[in-house]
Amino acid sequence: MTSPLHLLAEAGRFDDALAILDERDAEYIDEHPSWFHTNRIGLLGEAGRYEEALAYAAMLPTDLYGLTSSTAWILEQSGRVEVRGAGSILLLFGQHLTRITALTTRAVTTAGQDTFLTLDRIPIPLPAPLGGLLADLANRPPPTNWAANTSRGWLFPGGRPGQHLSAIVLGRRLAAHQIPNRPARATALVTLAQDLPPAVLGPMLGLHPVTAAHWRRRAATDWTAYLLARQRGLADRRPPTGP
Repeated sequence: MTSPLHLLAEAGRFDDALAILDERDAEYIDEHPSWFHTNRIGLLGEAGRYEEALAYAAMLPTDLYGLTSSTAWILEQSGRVEVRGAGSILLLFGQHLTRITALTTRAVTTAGQDTFLTLDRIPIPLPAPLGGLLADLANRPPPTNWAANTSRGWLFPGGRPGQHLSAIVLGRRLAAHQIPNRPARATALVTLAQDLPPAVLGPMLGLHPVTAAHWRRRAATDWTAYLLARQRGLADRRPPTGP
């Protein structure tokens, strides 16, 4: 990048950098096609405009120098954002992958500085980093040059027109980032059940009352087993008494 573009990008002003880049005339673009197009794709990606970046890349000649690596980077970045969002929902709230992928953008709401995620009936306040991440996912603009594949309001849109991301694909992406589905879900639900009664846990996470009570019992069983094991360990370390 030239100096003004570099400085704007360093400051996080990607849209301003794109505006300056787009001021280049056709003659300059014809003389420097690789520099112009790969920088434009990169700036769109840095701005979080992944669908637009991919649509722009799809219109370029496939033999353009640097296009393959630029497109691969966009795909990696876009997938990473979704993995972080979906993985956080799994790790914090123990949701089935089928429920995570079926979430719509309406599940994410804001009130002032706070962001909430509604999984069933109770809006759940989110920590600021996760709230910002999910809000960004919910507010992503639809593709401008690929109108046939609009997100239709899915928080995690898939690759087919109007469809959300499949649970199988999400599971593979999470596994590639060392986030195992079943253990992560179980750990999250046990942790929540230790602190919340079934009457709160069920409506908050969308669990059947029987299922919520099961996780409450399991949490209590796990905790009791831990205490018993610790007591045995302490008893084994006590010095013998008597003569």
